[in-house]
Amino acid sequence: KNKEEQEASLLPAHNSRPNTPGEERKGFMLQLKTQAEQGEKRRESEKQKRMQKRSLAAAAAEAREQALQESLDRAKREADELREALRVAKEGGATQEYLDTLEEQTKEAEHKAKLANEAKEQAREEEEARIKDLEREEADATERDEMERSMEQKRIREALSEIEMSDARQLSYAPASTFFAGLSTIIGRCECGPGENDKLLQLMKKDHTTKVDADHAFDTPNYWIHTTSRIEWWAVADPVGGLCELGLDAYPTEQREGSKYRTILPPSDFDGERAALNQRLKHVGEPPLQ
Repeated sequence: KNKEEQEASLLPAHNSRPNTPGEERKGFMLQLKTQAEQGEKRRESEKQKRMQKRSLAAAAAEAREQALQESLDRAKREADELREALRVAKEGGATQEYLDTLEEQTKEAEHKAKLANEAKEQAREEEEARIKDLEREEADATERDEMERSMEQKRIREALSEIEMSDARQLSYAPASTFFAGLSTIIGRCECGPGENDKLLQLMKKDHTTKVDADHAFDTPNYWIHTTSRIEWWAVADPVGGLCELGLDAYPTEQREGSKYRTILPPSDFDGERAALNQRLKHVGEPPLQ
């Protein structure tokens, strides 16, 4: 029974099917994005750890500096008190033995203060060196993170480009009748056949500029442009000649507050982009845009 269950587990599920190349590529793309997100979380976690490490080290250095300063202050205070005691003893006619003892104690206190000051200076130099080391470490870590992030994004871009190229190969074209099949019952049948681009352009112009509603004004709901079908046709098809045809000085602009004005360009301005896209289509064996 166990052997039968093991063999059954190796068989494909009833509704399973092999992944298509497109699904595999998109799955790989998702995997790359997931890895990039995980990498970003890891880098952020490491950055937080470095910040915590610097914070703890700074607190320890501050506590050490405070302790050394207190030690130096005590040593200076002790030396000052002994020097004052020695002065008073000399003025008061103290015995030479007592004066010798005070002088020895004063020298020891002054030496102790000198050592405390040297210890403080050494700690300051060590702290400056530590800060420089941390700055170099942070700069190296930042550079490493940027390099990793750049490599991850590069892999994603390459995978996305490969998917786009593959998807382009799967493009298929159909006659205009296929496109208009679903619209014919609503707007009527198309008056031109597949591939009759010039005739189609003339029909589109006629529909926008000569129909009964061509000059009916309306406001666009997104940017509140008060315009007409005829105006919008000329704005797209021939912006310069359209102004003369319409008798306008300029095309209607956005009335909605905060809107960015549209830039009206003639179709020829897109020749470069169309040529570049046609090159990409040609590269993957697809017909160019007309």
